[in-house]
Amino acid sequence: MKTLLVVGDSISLQYGEYFKQFVSGMFDIYRKEGLEAALQNLDIPIGGNGGDSSMVRQYLSRILLDEGHFYHNIVFNCGLHDIKVDVASGKIQVPLAEYATNLRFILDLLQQRGIVPIWVRTTMVQDERHNSRIDIFKRYNRDVLHYNETADAIVSEYGVDSIDLYSFTERFGDEAYSDHIHFKPHISALQAAFMAGYLARYC
Repeated sequence: MKTLLVVGDSISLQYGEYFKQFVSGMFDIYRKEGLEAALQNLDIPIGGNGGDSSMVRQYLSRILLDEGHFYHNIVFNCGLHDIKVDVASGKIQVPLAEYATNLRFILDLLQQRGIVPIWVRTTMVQDERHNSRIDIFKRYNRDVLHYNETADAIVSEYGVDSIDLYSFTERFGDEAYSDHIHFKPHISALQAAFMAGYLARYC
């Protein structure tokens, strides 16, 4: 059976268990270690939370180069942590040009290792809902759009398939949210089913 590594932010943590059930029998699923720690605070990228693109780059470099792990496929996403805007400085966590560099590095690495990647487009931000509930940092959907557009161009250039979780989730509107950025369990389950259906072609 093929092996599949999932690396993503807290959205992927929420749909993770549903996803694992849906692809059971198709893939042996692995993900970044430290799920329990990550679930303690979904806004802090520790443990199983992949974090921003720099963190994903560092993690994949370690496990694939330093530790020599191999997976047939890797489903990955980064973006929501990249676009965090620090309230005090007004600076975005990972500028768009650096984000693009990180994605290219990751895709080059996977290509060199003979691993087939599948990119997942970052889910939307409802500006007013998010920013009225979080004080330390802000997020804006305009940045989600810019970072998704940049990722779209890069993965297309590399011939990598992309799962449009943004458009899929957007159709459920504001009622999909359980808090400022995360989704209700039934939405997470639908996201997992959508992704599992897409990945069936890789079996």
